[in-house]
Amino acid sequence: MLNHASTVSDENMFAATIILRMLEEMDVPTTGQDNYSHLLGIHAFVNVGDQYMVPGSLSAASFWVGLRQEIYIAVITQQPVKLSLDHYVVDRSFEPTDDYTWSNRAIVLLADVLNFCFGGNPSTPSHWTALDEAVLRWSTTRPPSFNPFFYRERASSLAFPEVWHGSSCHVIGIQHHILAQLFLIQFDPSIPKVGTNRRAAVKQMTHRIEILVRELCGIGVCNQWTPPAMFTACMGIAMFGDQFGERSDQEALLDILKRTEAEHARPTAAIQQQLLTAWGWVPDDDE
Repeated sequence: MLNHASTVSDENMFAATIILRMLEEMDVPTTGQDNYSHLLGIHAFVNVGDQYMVPGSLSAASFWVGLRQEIYIAVITQQPVKLSLDHYVVDRSFEPTDDYTWSNRAIVLLADVLNFCFGGNPSTPSHWTALDEAVLRWSTTRPPSFNPFFYRERASSLAFPEVWHGSSCHVIGIQHHILAQLFLIQFDPSIPKVGTNRRAAVKQMTHRIEILVRELCGIGVCNQWTPPAMFTACMGIAMFGDQFGERSDQEALLDILKRTEAEHARPTAAIQQQLLTAWGWVPDDDE
Protein backbone atom coordinates (compact mmCIF):
# COMPACT_ATOMS: atom_id res chain seq x y z
CA MET A 1 0.00 0.00 0.00
CA LEU A 2 2.82 2.43 0.88
CA ASN A 3 4.39 1.80 -2.53
CA HIS A 4 1.65 3.85 -4.21
CA ALA A 5 2.46 7.51 -4.79
CA SER A 6 -1.11 8.52 -4.00
CA THR A 7 -0.80 6.94 -0.56
CA VAL A 8 2.53 8.39 0.52
CA SER A 9 1.43 11.84 -0.66
CA ASP A 10 -1.70 11.72 1.53
CA GLU A 11 -0.91 13.88 4.55
CA ASN A 12 -3.90 12.49 6.45
CA MET A 13 -2.42 9.00 6.13
CA PHE A 14 0.92 10.38 7.27
CA ALA A 15 -0.66 11.88 10.40
CA ALA A 16 -2.57 8.64 11.06
CA THR A 17 0.68 6.67 10.87
CA ILE A 18 2.24 8.99 13.43
CA ILE A 19 -0.70 8.38 15.78
CA LEU A 20 -0.47 4.62 15.25
CA ARG A 21 3.23 4.77 16.13
CA MET A 22 2.38 6.57 19.37
CA LEU A 23 -0.20 3.88 20.21
CA GLU A 24 2.40 1.22 19.42
CA GLU A 25 4.74 2.73 22.00
CA MET A 26 1.97 2.91 24.59
CA ASP A 27 1.13 -0.78 24.04
CA VAL A 28 4.61 -1.99 24.99
CA PRO A 29 3.63 -2.88 28.59
CA THR A 30 0.80 -5.02 27.17
CA THR A 31 2.59 -6.64 24.22
CA GLY A 32 5.92 -6.97 26.02
CA GLN A 33 7.96 -5.59 23.12
CA ASP A 34 8.19 -2.75 20.63
CA ASN A 35 8.26 -4.03 17.05
CA TYR A 36 8.61 -0.53 15.54
CA SER A 37 6.13 -1.63 12.86
CA HIS A 38 4.81 1.82 12.00
CA LEU A 39 8.27 3.37 11.76
CA LEU A 40 8.62 1.90 8.28
CA GLY A 41 5.44 3.70 7.33
CA ILE A 42 6.78 6.98 8.66
CA HIS A 43 10.00 6.49 6.67
CA ALA A 44 7.98 5.87 3.50
CA PHE A 45 6.10 9.15 3.90
CA VAL A 46 9.26 11.12 4.69
CA ASN A 47 11.32 9.63 1.88
CA VAL A 48 8.78 10.53 -0.80
CA GLY A 49 10.40 13.95 -1.05
CA ASP A 50 9.84 17.66 -0.51
CA GLN A 51 7.04 18.07 -3.03
CA TYR A 52 4.47 16.88 -0.51
CA MET A 53 5.97 18.54 2.58
CA VAL A 54 5.13 22.23 2.54
CA PRO A 55 6.07 24.30 5.62
CA GLY A 56 3.00 24.81 7.79
CA SER A 57 1.19 21.81 6.32
CA LEU A 58 -0.11 18.74 8.14
CA SER A 59 2.66 16.73 6.46
CA ALA A 60 5.34 19.08 7.86
CA ALA A 61 3.81 18.91 11.34
CA SER A 62 3.72 15.11 11.09
CA PHE A 63 7.36 15.11 10.02
CA TRP A 64 8.43 16.97 13.16
CA VAL A 65 6.45 14.68 15.44
CA GLY A 66 7.86 11.68 13.60
CA LEU A 67 11.40 13.02 13.97
CA ARG A 68 10.93 13.40 17.72
CA GLN A 69 9.68 9.80 17.86
CA GLU A 70 12.78 8.71 15.93
CA ILE A 71 15.00 10.64 18.33
CA TYR A 72 13.37 8.88 21.28
CA ILE A 73 14.10 5.48 19.71
CA ALA A 74 17.66 6.52 18.79
CA VAL A 75 18.33 7.57 22.38
CA ILE A 76 16.82 4.50 24.03
CA THR A 77 18.46 2.03 21.60
CA GLN A 78 21.68 4.07 21.24
CA GLN A 79 21.47 4.05 17.46
CA PRO A 80 21.60 6.82 14.85
CA VAL A 81 18.45 8.59 13.71
CA LYS A 82 17.25 6.72 10.64
CA LEU A 83 14.75 9.29 9.38
CA SER A 84 16.03 11.32 6.44
CA LEU A 85 16.90 14.91 7.37
CA ASP A 86 17.45 15.98 3.78
CA HIS A 87 14.28 18.05 3.40
CA TYR A 88 13.29 21.61 2.63
CA VAL A 89 11.59 21.97 6.01
CA VAL A 90 14.85 21.15 7.84
CA ASP A 91 16.62 24.41 8.68
CA ARG A 92 20.09 24.36 10.22
CA SER A 93 20.72 28.09 9.94
CA PHE A 94 20.78 30.64 12.76
CA GLU A 95 18.97 33.44 10.95
CA PRO A 96 16.14 35.30 12.74
CA THR A 97 12.81 33.50 12.42
CA ASP A 98 9.77 32.44 14.44
CA ASP A 99 10.07 30.50 17.70
CA TYR A 100 8.68 27.27 16.24
CA THR A 101 11.46 27.17 13.66
CA TRP A 102 14.04 27.80 16.39
CA SER A 103 12.61 24.88 18.34
CA ASN A 104 12.77 22.64 15.27
CA ARG A 105 16.38 23.69 14.73
CA ALA A 106 17.20 22.38 18.20
CA ILE A 107 15.50 19.08 17.36
CA VAL A 108 17.55 18.70 14.17
CA LEU A 109 20.71 19.63 16.06
CA LEU A 110 20.06 16.85 18.56
CA ALA A 111 19.50 14.42 15.68
CA ASP A 112 22.85 15.47 14.20
CA VAL A 113 24.54 14.95 17.57
CA LEU A 114 23.01 11.49 17.98
CA ASN A 115 24.18 10.53 14.49
CA PHE A 116 27.67 11.63 15.51
CA CYS A 117 27.55 9.62 18.73
CA PHE A 118 25.95 6.44 17.41
CA GLY A 119 26.62 6.53 13.67
CA GLY A 120 28.65 3.86 11.93
CA ASN A 121 31.28 6.25 10.56
CA PRO A 122 34.32 7.01 12.73
CA SER A 123 33.81 10.25 14.65
CA THR A 124 36.48 12.93 14.52
CA PRO A 125 37.40 15.70 16.99
CA SER A 126 36.73 18.31 14.30
CA HIS A 127 33.19 16.99 13.81
CA TRP A 128 32.60 17.12 17.57
CA THR A 129 33.90 20.68 17.67
CA ALA A 130 31.60 21.74 14.83
CA LEU A 131 28.58 20.30 16.62
CA ASP A 132 29.64 21.85 19.93
CA GLU A 133 29.95 25.23 18.24
CA ALA A 134 26.50 24.81 16.66
CA VAL A 135 24.99 23.98 20.06
CA LEU A 136 26.62 27.06 21.57
CA ARG A 137 25.50 29.26 18.68
CA TRP A 138 21.89 28.09 19.02
CA SER A 139 22.01 29.11 22.67
CA THR A 140 23.50 32.54 22.00
CA THR A 141 21.35 33.49 18.99
CA ARG A 142 17.93 32.09 19.93
CA PRO A 143 15.25 34.64 20.84
CA PRO A 144 14.94 35.75 24.48
CA SER A 145 11.39 34.36 24.43
CA PHE A 146 13.00 30.96 25.11
CA ASN A 147 14.05 32.18 28.56
CA PRO A 148 11.76 30.85 31.32
CA PHE A 149 9.31 33.34 32.78
CA PHE A 150 10.19 31.99 36.23
CA TYR A 151 13.37 30.29 37.42
CA ARG A 152 14.40 29.34 40.93
CA GLU A 153 17.58 27.50 41.83
CA ARG A 154 16.99 24.21 43.55
CA ALA A 155 17.09 24.17 47.32
CA SER A 156 19.44 21.72 49.00
CA SER A 157 16.44 19.55 49.90
CA LEU A 158 15.19 19.38 46.30
CA ALA A 159 16.61 17.53 43.31
CA PHE A 160 15.57 19.98 40.58
CA PRO A 161 15.28 23.72 40.01
CA GLU A 162 11.94 25.34 39.17
CA VAL A 163 11.83 26.25 35.48
CA TRP A 164 8.53 27.55 34.10
CA HIS A 165 7.84 28.23 30.43
CA GLY A 166 4.71 29.54 28.75
CA SER A 167 4.89 27.76 25.39
CA SER A 168 5.32 24.12 24.44
CA CYS A 169 7.64 25.03 21.57
CA HIS A 170 9.99 26.71 24.06
CA VAL A 171 9.93 23.64 26.32
CA ILE A 172 10.63 21.29 23.42
CA GLY A 173 13.41 23.48 21.99
CA ILE A 174 15.24 24.03 25.28
CA GLN A 175 15.00 20.38 26.35
CA HIS A 176 16.30 19.04 23.04
CA HIS A 177 19.12 21.57 23.22
CA ILE A 178 19.99 20.31 26.71
CA LEU A 179 20.02 16.71 25.45
CA ALA A 180 22.38 17.72 22.64
CA GLN A 181 24.73 19.25 25.24
CA LEU A 182 24.56 16.13 27.39
CA PHE A 183 25.55 13.77 24.59
CA LEU A 184 28.37 16.04 23.44
CA ILE A 185 29.75 16.16 26.98
CA GLN A 186 29.55 12.38 27.30
CA PHE A 187 31.26 11.84 23.92
CA ASP A 188 33.85 14.61 24.32
CA PRO A 189 36.99 13.27 22.58
CA SER A 190 39.25 15.52 24.68
CA ILE A 191 38.59 13.50 27.85
CA PRO A 192 41.68 11.36 28.50
CA LYS A 193 41.13 7.63 28.13
CA VAL A 194 43.92 6.85 30.62
CA GLY A 195 46.45 8.70 32.71
CA THR A 196 46.59 10.91 35.78
CA ASN A 197 44.29 13.60 34.33
CA ARG A 198 41.42 11.25 33.58
CA ARG A 199 39.92 11.19 37.08
CA ALA A 200 39.62 14.99 37.27
CA ALA A 201 38.21 15.18 33.73
CA VAL A 202 35.59 12.52 34.41
CA LYS A 203 34.64 14.21 37.68
CA GLN A 204 34.12 17.51 35.90
CA MET A 205 32.15 15.77 33.15
CA THR A 206 29.87 14.09 35.70
CA HIS A 207 29.28 17.42 37.46
CA ARG A 208 28.26 19.13 34.21
CA ILE A 209 25.98 16.24 33.32
CA GLU A 210 24.27 16.34 36.71
CA ILE A 211 23.57 20.07 36.36
CA LEU A 212 22.03 19.64 32.91
CA VAL A 213 19.95 16.60 33.89
CA ARG A 214 18.56 18.50 36.87
CA GLU A 215 17.63 21.36 34.53
CA LEU A 216 16.05 18.96 32.06
CA CYS A 217 13.98 17.33 34.79
CA GLY A 218 13.06 20.64 36.40
CA ILE A 219 11.58 21.75 33.08
CA GLY A 220 9.70 18.46 32.80
CA VAL A 221 8.22 18.58 36.30
CA CYS A 222 7.21 22.26 36.13
CA ASN A 223 5.67 22.05 32.66
CA GLN A 224 3.62 18.86 32.82
CA TRP A 225 0.80 20.66 31.02
CA THR A 226 2.74 19.73 27.87
CA PRO A 227 3.40 15.96 28.08
CA PRO A 228 6.51 16.01 25.84
CA ALA A 229 8.28 17.81 28.70
CA MET A 230 8.13 14.66 30.80
CA PHE A 231 8.92 12.39 27.83
CA THR A 232 12.12 14.29 27.08
CA ALA A 233 13.11 14.33 30.75
CA CYS A 234 12.77 10.55 30.75
CA MET A 235 15.22 10.30 27.84
CA GLY A 236 17.81 12.21 29.83
CA ILE A 237 17.20 10.05 32.90
CA ALA A 238 17.50 6.85 30.84
CA MET A 239 20.89 7.84 29.46
CA PHE A 240 22.48 9.76 32.35
CA GLY A 241 20.55 8.88 35.50
CA ASP A 242 23.09 6.23 36.49
CA GLN A 243 25.60 9.01 37.23
CA PHE A 244 23.63 10.21 40.26
CA GLY A 245 24.94 8.70 43.49
CA GLU A 246 22.71 10.29 46.14
CA ARG A 247 19.69 8.25 47.16
CA SER A 248 17.40 11.30 47.28
CA ASP A 249 18.33 12.24 43.70
CA GLN A 250 17.76 8.68 42.53
CA GLU A 251 14.31 8.63 44.13
CA ALA A 252 13.42 11.92 42.43
CA LEU A 253 14.49 10.55 39.04
CA LEU A 254 12.50 7.37 39.59
CA ASP A 255 9.45 9.43 40.52
CA ILE A 256 9.53 11.16 37.13
CA LEU A 257 9.72 7.81 35.34
CA LYS A 258 6.83 6.38 37.37
CA ARG A 259 4.63 9.46 36.93
CA THR A 260 5.29 9.56 33.19
CA GLU A 261 4.16 5.96 32.77
CA ALA A 262 1.16 6.31 35.09
CA GLU A 263 -0.11 9.64 33.75
CA HIS A 264 1.00 9.61 30.10
CA ALA A 265 1.27 5.89 29.26
CA ARG A 266 4.90 6.23 28.19
CA PRO A 267 6.57 2.88 29.07
CA THR A 268 9.42 3.38 31.55
CA ALA A 269 9.46 0.09 33.51
CA ALA A 270 12.54 -1.21 31.68
CA ILE A 271 14.43 2.03 32.31
CA GLN A 272 13.48 1.92 35.99
CA GLN A 273 14.81 -1.61 36.33
CA GLN A 274 18.07 -0.74 34.58
CA LEU A 275 18.64 2.22 36.88
CA LEU A 276 17.80 0.22 40.02
CA THR A 277 20.47 -2.26 38.97
CA ALA A 278 22.99 0.46 38.10
CA TRP A 279 22.44 2.15 41.46
CA GLY A 280 22.80 -1.13 43.33
CA TRP A 281 19.25 -1.16 44.63
CA VAL A 282 18.75 -4.64 43.21
CA PRO A 283 21.36 -7.33 42.44
CA ASP A 284 22.80 -7.56 38.95
CA ASP A 285 21.82 -10.89 37.39
CA ASP A 286 25.11 -11.00 35.49
CA GLU A 287 27.17 -11.05 38.66
